[in-house]
Amino acid sequence: MLAVSVPKIRARRPLAAEVRPRRVEHWLASLPRASARDSAERLLQALFGQNRTSLDAENRLSIMELYREPVIAAAEVLRQDSATLSYPLSGRSLELYSLVAKLLTEVANGYKIVANDISDKGKSNKADLVLALQRATHFLGQVLVNAYQTYATCPAGVWRELHHIYLYAENHRLLNFPIAAPDSNSPDGLCTITDSYQQICLLGACHPYGLLQDECIKMYKLFLHWQSSAQISSEVVKKDPTGRFIISVNSDSPPVPAIKTQPVEATDHLRLLNALDVLREVHSVLRNLKHDLALGSLSSTMVKIGVDANDVDLLRRVGRFLTGVKSKRRSLRIEKDVQISLCCGVSSIHYYMNGEKRLAAGPDVRNPESDEQSDTGSPSSNDDAERYIDLSELDLGAPANDTGVDRTESNSWQSRVVHQIHACRTKNESASGMCLHVTRPSSLQVHVGDVIAIQEPIDKRWRVGVVRWLRCLSDAGMDLGIEMLGPEARAVAIKRESHSMYFEGLMLPGNQALKSPTSLIVSRGINQPGEKLFVVDVDGVPRAATPLRLMERTTSFAQLLLAPPPRD
Repeated sequence: MLAVSVPKIRARRPLAAEVRPRRVEHWLASLPRASARDSAERLLQALFGQNRTSLDAENRLSIMELYREPVIAAAEVLRQDSATLSYPLSGRSLELYSLVAKLLTEVANGYKIVANDISDKGKSNKADLVLALQRATHFLGQVLVNAYQTYATCPAGVWRELHHIYLYAENHRLLNFPIAAPDSNSPDGLCTITDSYQQICLLGACHPYGLLQDECIKMYKLFLHWQSSAQISSEVVKKDPTGRFIISVNSDSPPVPAIKTQPVEATDHLRLLNALDVLREVHSVLRNLKHDLALGSLSSTMVKIGVDANDVDLLRRVGRFLTGVKSKRRSLRIEKDVQISLCCGVSSIHYYMNGEKRLAAGPDVRNPESDEQSDTGSPSSNDDAERYIDLSELDLGAPANDTGVDRTESNSWQSRVVHQIHACRTKNESASGMCLHVTRPSSLQVHVGDVIAIQEPIDKRWRVGVVRWLRCLSDAGMDLGIEMLGPEARAVAIKRESHSMYFEGLMLPGNQALKSPTSLIVSRGINQPGEKLFVVDVDGVPRAATPLRLMERTTSFAQLLLAPPPRD
């Protein structure tokens, strides 16, 4: 029996429910193309009524296939601006994503009803059953993608239903029956239940709440090309946990990394997701992408799968997630409920660390090597700001003067940034990080990958960390997972060798006890490969600093490993 939930059929047909395919097709053609929101609202109303109206399975399936493409098109348009949003969502943005979630849920409901009817009545229409199961799997996956994209809690029961559909198809040998793909993104135009299930399982295994904005959509589409390299098996006994994840088909949760120190015995409710070959695909694409960037043009293979210069950091992160090896926590996580202060962004952290004033990096500061006068005391020209180009961020198809740099942050010495301190509470803490809870009302707007600083009520020093994951809660609050980058940091001024302009930076001194090297945090787009920097510390003296390599880069900041200073 197929164990999925479906809406209750009403005795009277809702007024919005049209059950004749030809009229549905005509009605869909009349939807307002200029307003995706208006179209989505009308589609939701129609699907809601239809899913609660009694219909035979064949007729309902025909109608659902008519709705499929308009729903996908409307959802994609409504989600286009996700890369520019801050979280938690509010106002119009929250309404739009709630609308998308409801619309995708109703489409999944329609296909689940068809699959339920066919399985309950024991009909032998194999093609229709496979089609309904695959479409239900695809749209349930889309519901999860929408939640991950907005860092919202996954709707209860969605993962459990995905697992149950997979089990049902496995037991009835329907997993690898090819049908037409649900959308145009499929490489060969065909899709199976296994394809759609493995695609969402790979995304779930990649810690999607720890991906940056819009990256889960990107990875979901990329996994459509690579999911065939994954394998799901009932043989969960493993020798090497690398790239392996455990799926509990009785749970309402995504695959979890195999734990190196914990043996697993094969049972009926466990499956092993082997993503090792997918991990190899990611590493191969990353190598080829770097090669293409060095040559200055993207190969046809990169263009075909939709990878460009901006995806280098994403592929690195996903490679780490797909490794999957998880050891037992080394440090104890302690429950802790203390109100702390938080500020976000390199500019704000610099401001508060420096006693709510600018660092003394005025015209009297000189470059000891070139004796070049600094111009930080006077406003810079727009032309100077335009020259701060991070070559690795350029779109190879874009004009040469399109830097892709957020000048609000990178030109922050002269910007009129409104610095704010926000109050939040700790939920738990370990030696390497903490979980914070932000309640509404709060003006804090944050992204995964933002650099933050926290200050506890007793210890007044600011400690620097980075937002590793974010989850918005139903009470309009949110939880933040913070990794601390070091026990101390200080505000410094940064000048590039080729320009006289100064920027804010955060110096993280090395710590031998923690085996952490000296590093520098700057806003993304300031540092250039191979270029020497000058660091002005509290004494006002510029000192040359040589970045050895890029330790980490997000949409917010870059962390550079610095060479140790020469010994006297």
